[in-house]
Order: sequence, then C-alpha cells, then structure tokens
Amino acid sequence: MDSFDQKIVQELQRNGRITNAELADKVGLSQSACLRRTKNLEHSGIIRGYSAIVTKPSDDTPLMFVQITLDKQSRENFSRFDEKVRKCSSVLGCYLVTGPFDYLLILRPSDFANFNDIFHQELAALPDVARRISYSVVRTVVGGQELVS
Repeated sequence: MDSFDQKIVQELQRNGRITNAELADKVGLSQSACLRRTKNLEHSGIIRGYSAIVTKPSDDTPLMFVQITLDKQSRENFSRFDEKVRKCSSVLGCYLVTGPFDYLLILRPSDFANFNDIFHQELAALPDVARRISYSVVRTVVGGQELVS
C-alpha cells in the first residue's frame, strides 16, 4: 500500500458512504484513479467490506472482552481453537495476540446473565483452553473506528 491507498482506506473508515468523487478530491486523485485503487483494495482483501456504526440499544448492553490462554501453544491447538471459535455465534471478534495470553475475544451479550451463559457454555466448550479471563467495559472513552493510520 502506498500513501494514496492509505489515504483511501483512512477516508473510507471515516465514512464508508462517501462518493467516489468526494473521496478522489480528499485524497488528491482523479475519480478514475481513485475508483481503480478502491476496487484493487477490495479485490486484494485489504478492504473486506463496509459496515454501519450502530449505537448500542442501551447502556445496559455490556461489551465484554475475554482473554483466552491455551494449555499448549502448538499448531494443532491453534487450528482446533480457530475452527471452533469461528462457530461461536456470540463472538463478535477473535484475535490471536502477542503477550501473556493467546487470544482476545469480543462479545456483546444481551445482559450479564446472557454473558454468564456464554462464558460457562460456549466458551467452556472451546478446546485446549487453560484459562479464560473476562472484562466488562464500564465506559467507552474512544470508540476506535480507524484501524489504519
């Protein structure tokens, strides 16, 4: 990705509904060059889709993070875990990370009772897990929309 591609991605992360004409003007390209680059970013998988930022229904709907540590860091364990966690409908995001644990999961249960069910049923059924630690978001300080800088 060159600097124009990075600018395109940044602008689309700010506003996925921007017109190609507006986008081209903001990044300093002709409309045809901007459209071609945007299509290339989509076809290469850098841009995987567009979505809406939705305000959660109420402040009672918790956002939860769960740290997962596998009992053994082997290719087989990672593959087994990856396959099973993709089938967990309650998991909004799952990230393999560096540091003192292996995965970070993001969940949006309907309430804390629902989180308890998810934690003790769905997440407890995941293979090769040595430890699960959960965190509840108390307040969002910055709602990170932009992932590429």
